[in-house]
Amino acid sequence: MNKDGWFSRFGIVGVLLLGVFLMTFRLDPFLTDIDSWRQTETATMARNFLEHPNIFFPRIAWGAPGPGIVESEFALYPWLVHWIYRIFGENPLFGRLLSASFMLVALLNFSRFFCRILPKRAANLATLFLVTMPLFVRMGRAFMPEATAMFFFSFALLYAVDGIHEERRGRFLLAGLFLLFAVLVKPTSLVLGLIVAILVLQRWGVKGLFRWEVLGFGMIVLLPLGAFLFHAAQLHAKYGNTFGVLSGGDSKWGSLAMWTSYKFWGRLLKIEARWVFGFGGLVLGFFGVLRPLRYPQRWLLLAGISSFILYLALVGRYSSFDGRGSHYHLWGTPFAAGAVAWGVFLLWENPKPLFRWGGTLLLFLAFSQNLWGTSSLLNPGNPNSVLREAGLAVQKVADPNESIVVLSIDPKWDRDPQGKRIPNNFEMPNLFFYAGRRGRVLPRDEQTPQALMSLMKKAHARIFVNIPFWNQPNAKSFRDFLGQNLILKSEGNGFEVWVLK
Repeated sequence: MNKDGWFSRFGIVGVLLLGVFLMTFRLDPFLTDIDSWRQTETATMARNFLEHPNIFFPRIAWGAPGPGIVESEFALYPWLVHWIYRIFGENPLFGRLLSASFMLVALLNFSRFFCRILPKRAANLATLFLVTMPLFVRMGRAFMPEATAMFFFSFALLYAVDGIHEERRGRFLLAGLFLLFAVLVKPTSLVLGLIVAILVLQRWGVKGLFRWEVLGFGMIVLLPLGAFLFHAAQLHAKYGNTFGVLSGGDSKWGSLAMWTSYKFWGRLLKIEARWVFGFGGLVLGFFGVLRPLRYPQRWLLLAGISSFILYLALVGRYSSFDGRGSHYHLWGTPFAAGAVAWGVFLLWENPKPLFRWGGTLLLFLAFSQNLWGTSSLLNPGNPNSVLREAGLAVQKVADPNESIVVLSIDPKWDRDPQGKRIPNNFEMPNLFFYAGRRGRVLPRDEQTPQALMSLMKKAHARIFVNIPFWNQPNAKSFRDFLGQNLILKSEGNGFEVWVLK
C-alpha cells in the first residue's frame, strides 16, 4: 500500500479523532467562553421552544412584556436542540455536542471536496490544515447555528462540483436543496451561489446560466428563502423584535468609504491571519490562488476566495471587526485550506531546494500559529462569568415569571465611517439566559433616571441589574438615583441587583 492509500484508509480517521478532541475537550454547559453573547441567544431560543415549539415563531428573552417572537434566521438548530432537551433534559452541553457532530460531518465532506480538485497529497494536507483552523474549531464548539449551516454548505459544495463537472443534473439539483437549508440557517451561505455561477460560466459559458438545471437550482434556493425572509420580516413588523436579518436592526453593510480605506482591508487581513490562515498560511494561500488557471478544477479555489472577499466587503461593518463579525469568515475556511495546501504542494514540487524548504517553513509556522490559537479555545477560563453570576443572583431575588431590566454594554446608536448614526444591537441575552427571566435592556448611553423608569414601567419590572464598570463617568446622578429610589438586594464582583422600594 502506498503512502497516499495509507492516509486514505487510516489518516482520515486520525484527523477525525483530532477534530473530536479539539471540538469537545473541556466543553462545559455554562456558555461563558468566547461568543457568549451569541451562544446564550441561541440557547434561549432552544429553551423557549420547550414551551412554544413552533419553529416558525422563535422567541427571545429581551422583548418583554410581549411574547418575545423575533425576526431571525430559520431556527432549525435551536429547534433540533430542544428535541434533545425533551429526551434528556435541558443542558446546553447537548447543543455544543450537536454543533461538533455537524462540523465533523462537514469536515468529511470538505475532505472529499479537496480530493475532487487537488492531488491526493495536497488534499490530505488541506483536510489536516482545516481541522486545526481556530475559527473552524471555534464554531464547532459553539452553541450557535454556524456548524449546522456548514453541514449543509459542505454537502451543497460537494454535490455542486460533481453536478457541474460530471453533468449530473440530479446531483446538481440536490446541491440546491442543501444550499437552501444552509442559507435558511445562515443567509451568509449564499456566497456559494456566486461560486456556482462562476463555475457554470467556466463550464458552459453565458448560455449555461439558462440551462434548466441551473435555473432550477436558483429557484430551489431563492424562492423558499424569499418566502421565509418575508415571513420573518412580518414578525418584526408585528412584534418589534429583530436580529436585523432583513427588515430592521443594525446595518451590516459596508460602504465606499470603508472599501477605500486601507484600515478596513488591514482589519480583514488581521482576522484572517488570526483565525484562518496564520501569517505563514497567508503567504502560501496567496501563492496557491495565483496558480490555478492552468488547471480547470482548481479554478474553484480562485472562484471561492474571490467570492468570499466580495462577500466580506459587502458585510464590511461586521466582517472587519474581530469581536463583532469574525464568525463571518467561516465560509472561506475550506477554500483557504485548499489554497494553502495547493501553494505548499507547488513549492514542494519545485526542483529548487530553496522553494521546498521555504514552503515547509511557512507551513510549519502556519500550523504552529493555528494550533496555538486553537489551544486558547480549550482554556477553561470564563471571561463572561460576571454576567452568569449576576443572572444567578437575580434568580434568588426575582419571582419565576418576573421581568427585569438590564444595563447593556453597548450604546443605542453606533456610527458609520461618515459619522452617520446607525441603530445598534444592544441587547444582553447572556444575562437574561443565566437569570432565566425576560425583560428589557437599558442602552449604555441612556443612563438617566427617566430612561430607566420608563423601561421598568414598560417591562412591568421592579428589578434592575447594574454593571458598575459600564456606568458612564458622568452618571453620578444616575448612581444617586439608584441609591435613593431602589434597594441594593444583591451584589458581587462586578454586578449589582437593585429592587424598587
